[in-house]
Amino acid sequence: MRPLKLLSLVLVATCVALAPALAENRVALVIGDDAYQHIAPLEKARADAKAYSKALRDKGFRVREGYDLSFIQLNGAIAGFVESIQPGDTAVFVYSGHGWSDGTQNYLVSVDAPASASEDELAGETTPIRNGVNGVLDRIERKGAGLRVAIIDACRDNPFTPPPGQRGYPFTRGLAPMAQPPQGTFVVFSASAGQSALDRLSAADADPNSVFTRVFLPYLSSDLSLQEAVKASQAQVAALARTADHDQKPSYWDEVLGPACLTVCQAANAPAFSPQAAATPPVPRPDETAWSFVQMTADWRQAQAFIDRFPESAERQKAEALRDMLRQKEASLAPGSLPAASAPSARVSRRVTIGFSQVGHEGSWRPAFSEDMQEEAMREGIDLRFADAQGRADEQLKAVRAFIDQKVDAIVIAPVLVTGWDELLQEAKRASIPIFLTDRDVAVADRSLYVTRFSADFNKEGWLAGSWLAQASKGTCNIVELQGTVGSAPAIDRKKGFEAAISRFPRMRITMSQSGDFTTAGGKRVTDSLINATNRLSGICAVFAHNDNMLFGAIQAMKEAGLRPGKDILMVSIDYVTGMKEALAAGDANASVELTAEIGKYVYPVITKYLEDKRDPPKWVVVPSPLHTAENSGG
Repeated sequence: MRPLKLLSLVLVATCVALAPALAENRVALVIGDDAYQHIAPLEKARADAKAYSKALRDKGFRVREGYDLSFIQLNGAIAGFVESIQPGDTAVFVYSGHGWSDGTQNYLVSVDAPASASEDELAGETTPIRNGVNGVLDRIERKGAGLRVAIIDACRDNPFTPPPGQRGYPFTRGLAPMAQPPQGTFVVFSASAGQSALDRLSAADADPNSVFTRVFLPYLSSDLSLQEAVKASQAQVAALARTADHDQKPSYWDEVLGPACLTVCQAANAPAFSPQAAATPPVPRPDETAWSFVQMTADWRQAQAFIDRFPESAERQKAEALRDMLRQKEASLAPGSLPAASAPSARVSRRVTIGFSQVGHEGSWRPAFSEDMQEEAMREGIDLRFADAQGRADEQLKAVRAFIDQKVDAIVIAPVLVTGWDELLQEAKRASIPIFLTDRDVAVADRSLYVTRFSADFNKEGWLAGSWLAQASKGTCNIVELQGTVGSAPAIDRKKGFEAAISRFPRMRITMSQSGDFTTAGGKRVTDSLINATNRLSGICAVFAHNDNMLFGAIQAMKEAGLRPGKDILMVSIDYVTGMKEALAAGDANASVELTAEIGKYVYPVITKYLEDKRDPPKWVVVPSPLHTAENSGG
């Protein structure tokens, strides 16, 4: 079996002009980690890092180096490097070693990282690349360097072992795509989504560097722009990989106006700009466009649909492997297949009393969810005390305090808002009442204040909706976004996931975004206003709604204005509530990501098991979220 290092590379470069002058100071930090203490060691990370160090020194950089660093040592080295950066400097950060992703954020793994830990623990014991707050790139960006370059050369396989009682991690394969970087930023991955980067071509391959590094480094060492260096590397890497019967093509995002140069670019090599060529990009084959969407899906049915539609595609074997993997993952998440620590068992010896604080009864999905929780409690013999917060955070806090006073056995909360929970959850902890979250997450300083969360992955829901739209629009689309309640977890995460998906396509952008508060009336109100303000949505390609009810309101508004939703404008949303199947069949809507309302069957067995043995279940029980279209919804 060929050894794979499975690398991902990120280059971030910012220029202040089309031909930036040399900065007064050029500084670099290069890290290489091979000797991992608790997870699989690497073989070429140090060699790759040393090669980058030499290339940068040859270009006049003052290079700091660190090898086989612990978490504290790595972050100390980063802090010292960041402190040395002055405004206007050219600053380069290079990391080669293990990495992992939770599907949204990417992390660097130090050599003392644990072999087994929960997802939250791993996030606390590894270093974020970019999270908008304290990631490596965030800290470098705040120093105001004139040109910023980061090379993140990280292992793309999950190197960790799940903790006892947890069957697996909900990690995505490889590093997650970065959200669209700001203008002046250049991002390249050493392999496209769903691909792995080769360490060597065969057992006889004695090259000291990985396949991507050995190809890319000579171009980086030259006076080519970063754009030219990556473009030249793409074809060579792909050709070399094919000799090993492997698919690997580096992919990139270019937000730099003009050439991005470490020193001085060779002007003769800069390709001439052609407006005509820019306006008429090559049209990919239908199966290539479809595969770009399917390879990032979380639903095995989408992979099967691809196989059925393109039986002769070169991507068929990959699609079959993806289908089998996702089908197995879905089966592992079924109620009867929960991890051993949270598997259903005989009921506790006495009747359990649970308080359930629901957000409200907006839309169609929320009442269905409340009904399911109550019906499932009756089937399980649970005394459920239900409180509807009617969308008000103050009412919800009051209800939860009442449950604490009633000394219930456990409390389930579907939070109105993400923040403001620390004090109340501390009260529950002092009363020895375990807290379980459902549907939505909360932001608390101490994550041990709640036992686990039962929900779909809102970020991946948004990502799936955005990926479907990218396929349907062929990567060119002006989008109206109907947001959910401002500050709510679904609105925040669905937006992030959607934006991350469309960031891969420079001609896709959200041109208008307003909140419809997850209601049909709100969706209609916003769409009516936009129709009047934009000459009947002129130039708009699609509407993305954070839930179906807002999309229903948009459909109504568009029909009243004489527009044809689903035909003139693509319509995609999330929830797949009652009525969406009919809307898909009628052609008024095009796609909906399902958020199942039947969550009780996941919640109650885990709670009763926890009350029996106090063994923590996984910190997040992920509920599957398939995507539905007219073709696969039975409409």
